[in-house]
Amino acid sequence: MNATQLHPILESLPNVKSIEELSIELQPSQLIVGFEFIKSIQKLKQLDLKVVYQFTEHSNIEKLSKLFLNNSEFIQKLKELSISLHYYDSFNPQALESHSTEDLIAFLQNLNLSKLKLFRYSTTGDCIARFCGKLNSPLNLPSCKFNNLTKLNLFMIDSYLMAYLAIKCPNLKELATNSHLVLPYEYEDGSIRPFKYLTKLRISGFDKKLNEHSDLVKTFLPNVTTLCLHKSETTNSDYTSDASYIPILFPNLTNMLFKSEGFEFKNLLTLPSTLLKWRELYITLTKLDITKLILLLQKLPNLCNFYLDYQNPRNDIDGFELGDCGFKVFKANCWDVEEFEFNVKKEIIFM
Repeated sequence: MNATQLHPILESLPNVKSIEELSIELQPSQLIVGFEFIKSIQKLKQLDLKVVYQFTEHSNIEKLSKLFLNNSEFIQKLKELSISLHYYDSFNPQALESHSTEDLIAFLQNLNLSKLKLFRYSTTGDCIARFCGKLNSPLNLPSCKFNNLTKLNLFMIDSYLMAYLAIKCPNLKELATNSHLVLPYEYEDGSIRPFKYLTKLRISGFDKKLNEHSDLVKTFLPNVTTLCLHKSETTNSDYTSDASYIPILFPNLTNMLFKSEGFEFKNLLTLPSTLLKWRELYITLTKLDITKLILLLQKLPNLCNFYLDYQNPRNDIDGFELGDCGFKVFKANCWDVEEFEFNVKKEIIFM
């Protein structure tokens, strides 16, 4: 459908001028018309915009951030903004990395977004896993802070961007990224303050050097109580999926979510149970390793609720017996939910 055909359809929607939440999917050729329609919704507070790029359309990616930059009056009314860019495999990964990263930075430097409480900028597609999306140098200090922003989800955060966010977004409570956890650039010199309000963090793994700087991590992220791990397809020898980093870096953790497989538990199982204060555990499995799982559960003396996402065609958990384990067990999944949420299907009763 071209832009000319799209406009009358959007205008014909009932009560469209009074809606407060909108989720819309557009192609690059429809962005200008679509954005004019979005601007006409006077009471809009939450916008979820998905843009689907195909073939050689990556040259148009910059239009998205420019649209938001050039429409300040409308943008300043938004409280929540979610941007999702979907690319097909025909994209050149190097060009994609450059365009996506530059577009993300343009959004973060847009003063019109300073009143947002939630901002998401995600990328999806077969070619996304081919690059890490790193910056080449530190960003200029922000001219203003996003003091209202409490929830942030970005497809990449490297050490330069982490340093920028620590200054730009001091009141974050939730931070999610597809990247591995890194410390901010030049954090050791004491010029960057910690995320003192941040309690929920989603990452794909850890920079290997963090084990040597655990005190710095605990100072920078002192109040994280919920950690969500979702393994990225990006491979890099500087990163690790070793779960033993978790209690070392986050000693106050009470809620642990493994939303994908691929994490290594061998070293975690050798740590004393006194380091593990987890009260809730969500774990995703396709091949149930009963022995390792039970060993892990035995390491958790404070566990109250265990959520098992067992993705197996047989849809059962044969051989999995806990008896009177002292905590509740639920079958769950994380389909179509936000970063730190999941669906509880049913409680599993062991006799």
